[in-house]
Amino acid sequence: MANSEHPTTNDIIAADVILQDPSSSSVNTMVGGAPQLPSNILQIIDHEINSPSVPSLADIQAYPTAAYFNKTVTPIIIEGLSVVAKERPKKPIEYLAAFLIKNRERFGESV
Repeated sequence: MANSEHPTTNDIIAADVILQDPSSSSVNTMVGGAPQLPSNILQIIDHEINSPSVPSLADIQAYPTAAYFNKTVTPIIIEGLSVVAKERPKKPIEYLAAFLIKNRERFGESV
């Protein structure tokens, strides 16, 4: 059976501590019901909701080299190479170049 089906000793001890002293929990309960999260957690949630889901150009350029390629170039190259391998054109380099130009907008480049 998987570990997630059985609580660990630490889980049980943590649950006992919270049950004995509800103030030790990071989630406070208001009188009458709904849990209220600490302000730092609410700030993190607000930041995640309001931050753009697509990293900015400056963020992407700041990535380490491998991460930069994995985010920008590798997905379209792999797909293009797959198509070239499947189609086996007479001029594979030109075919790949045409594929990259034709599909660049699907991968985030609109220039």
